[in-house]
Amino acid sequence: MSQSKEDLRSVKHLLTARDPLYYLVCFQCHQVVEKALKAALYALAGVADTQLCSHDLVKLARDLSLLPGAPDVTPLVARLSNYYDTTRYPNRNVPVRAPKDVYQDSQQAQEAFRAATDVLTIFEQRLGL
Repeated sequence: MSQSKEDLRSVKHLLTARDPLYYLVCFQCHQVVEKALKAALYALAGVADTQLCSHDLVKLARDLSLLPGAPDVTPLVARLSNYYDTTRYPNRNVPVRAPKDVYQDSQQAQEAFRAATDVLTIFEQRLGL
């Protein structure tokens, strides 16, 4: 969980840069949440190898929500679920475009940051992580 928090700190720097890299903000927010979900799964029940290898935020959140006392953050993480590939690979965008050309909206980056922040806050408050 500590790495998720540190990664979120890096997002703050990216957002306040003179020329923000919005595609990188969105990708990094995906990473923040992926690491946080895996940490929460590990803390509550251990984490399976299939979960460790997964980058599917919705699946990881659903797996977590099935555990006793775990919060359901699926709706929050669903907002970030497409950022793993589309923020890095041109061929994952339709039509094919470089991520820097797709992610040019500060609002989208700010929403990703808020979602990642909210997930970490929920885990901290509800799970003590």
